Amino acid sequence: MQPTYSICITNFNMVDSVRQSLESILTQVDERFEIIVVDSCSDDGSLDILREYQGKRIKLIVQACSIGLGRQKAIENSRGKYIISHMDMDDVFQPSLNKLLQIYHANFEGCMLVVQYRPSVYAG
Repeated sequence: MQPTYSICITNFNMVDSVRQSLESILTQVDERFEIIVVDSCSDDGSLDILREYQGKRIKLIVQACSIGLGRQKAIENSRGKYIISHMDMDDVFQPSLNKLLQIYHANFEGCMLVVQYRPSVYAG
């Protein structure tokens, strides 16, 4: 089954946040999603964590590269109709992915949607 959405993520030496970041995405996705992670030969233990998820939940590509090339490699290896990109393993994602996709399809279908987190908006 071809996925509808491809989530493209890069990683380089983010051992302190990689598991939390990945889990914050995995709890929001179902069979409509594929997750592609490009790791630039991390040597801090984060690559070992990613390998735990490889094949089960993520497609892992290991290649020494810049963040830009890593993003390109992830996109080149994606199969989804829609690409969700510019995500990195130092980000933790709030449980709003499906709501964001509903808004996109209802209001912005066919356009590129760029979403940025603004801490001041969420600060209490």
